[in-house]
Amino acid sequence: MNDQELASMVVDIDLQGTGAFTQNIGKINRANRLYDSSIKAITAGTKDFEQSLDDMKKVSVLTEKKLQGQKAKAEQLRKQYDQLSQQKGKDAKETAKLAKETENLLIRYNKSVAQVKRTEMALGALNSKIQEQGSEFRQVSKDAEKSLSSIQDDLKVLNSEYGKTAASMVKMGSESEHLYQQSQHLEKVLGLEKRAVEELRKKYEAAKREKGEDAKATKDSLVELNQTISLMNKTGNALNDLNHKIDDSKKTWTVFGRIVEVSSEKLDTARERMEGIRGAIKAGFVAGAAAGGFGMLKLAIDVDSSQKRIQGQLGVTGAEAKKLNGITQSLWKEGFGEDMAEVRQGLIQVRQNIKGLNSGDLKQVTKDSLTLAEVFDADVNEVTRAGSNVMKGFGTSSKEAFDLMAWGAQNGLNFSNEMFDNLSEYAPLYKKMGFSATEYFQLLKKGTDSGVYNLDYINDAMKEFQIRVKDGSKGVAEGFGQLSSKTKQVWSDFNQGKATVKDVHNAVINDLKNMDN
Repeated sequence: MNDQELASMVVDIDLQGTGAFTQNIGKINRANRLYDSSIKAITAGTKDFEQSLDDMKKVSVLTEKKLQGQKAKAEQLRKQYDQLSQQKGKDAKETAKLAKETENLLIRYNKSVAQVKRTEMALGALNSKIQEQGSEFRQVSKDAEKSLSSIQDDLKVLNSEYGKTAASMVKMGSESEHLYQQSQHLEKVLGLEKRAVEELRKKYEAAKREKGEDAKATKDSLVELNQTISLMNKTGNALNDLNHKIDDSKKTWTVFGRIVEVSSEKLDTARERMEGIRGAIKAGFVAGAAAGGFGMLKLAIDVDSSQKRIQGQLGVTGAEAKKLNGITQSLWKEGFGEDMAEVRQGLIQVRQNIKGLNSGDLKQVTKDSLTLAEVFDADVNEVTRAGSNVMKGFGTSSKEAFDLMAWGAQNGLNFSNEMFDNLSEYAPLYKKMGFSATEYFQLLKKGTDSGVYNLDYINDAMKEFQIRVKDGSKGVAEGFGQLSSKTKQVWSDFNQGKATVKDVHNAVINDLKNMDN
């Protein structure tokens, strides 16, 4: 019998007939022995290894069947005990014998009940483990551990190879070549450390989604991520300092192992600006600059011109542009955006689409917008317009609006890739119909769960409904005339301005639910 057959096995325990007590107990014991042997066959050889999710599910099914058998046994023992207890004392000659049998039966019954409790506990622990193994966070954690182990091995090999090369360079007395090899080595180390940060960031995000920000697993993941980022920052700073030393007298600059020849004026200007981008290197995205010889110089120029771009696009004062540029650089350091240009543009779109945010809210909304746009493959402008209209339409705070959008996207509302556009268009309308922001998202969730073709279908249906209930046509009046007296009263209140479209909608839906066809 293979694993699949064992897991699906059902042993017939027929206790409905008039079989004797000992026969019933015998049936149950044989069934449970068979379940035990089946479990043993599935788990054989896995003592020192973690069971697969599939095997644990099979064992769970068999344990559940075993538990039912144990409960049936306990019930049989209880019935027999009750029967003997009633007989005891009826016949004086049999009293002593029955008393002994009753006492033994009570002991057997108590042991059986204890066995049921142990099996229930074991089954609960097993099902918890199944749930844990099936979680997104566990899978992401396992993938991250595997990747980090590989990265550690690569780092060991890299450091070993560099040790040999460095020793050779010292013997040859080639200082410039030694610096060049050191620069190449740090570049490779930085690349591996960046990979580690990316893996740990996935783990942290998975923990936050599944367990919440305040969970211990989430906090531990964040600490691990921050420690790795700190290590990467040190490597980036060391690489940056080293590249300043290489071939300075020849007016050349080695950027991640590539020789960049520039004019003295450009080199001096770039070096003066390097302090401004030191934080950018700490963000962990310096490896991207190695794509071209002038990558680092371009980065320096981008940082320097970012403030002017902000001032030009938003029409703010120099002081305000400097403040906004500081937020842009801070967000990039925290790992948002592919480059500072993307973060800056995101901040500009937030500022243009959502008015009146203070510095703290502006930074948080920009974070949320960039994250939602990246995770759900949307445009930052779409996200910010949606957030703005949810805030204006329902009078919510920026936090509530973006929390609701994140909840909606995570719960499938973006299945047709139009959630943010729909929110921009319809959020103000739903407020006028009497819905709160939370009620609006819940309505969209119910429509999505019902299997509609796209999100626009739900919003269009509600838009058409509110148009029809307001037009006062003969057909609408006749339709409401066929509904319940309670709904007719709501309809009457609506026509007198005492009820909302939401009230009418809820009353009609309730009537439809109670109809036979």
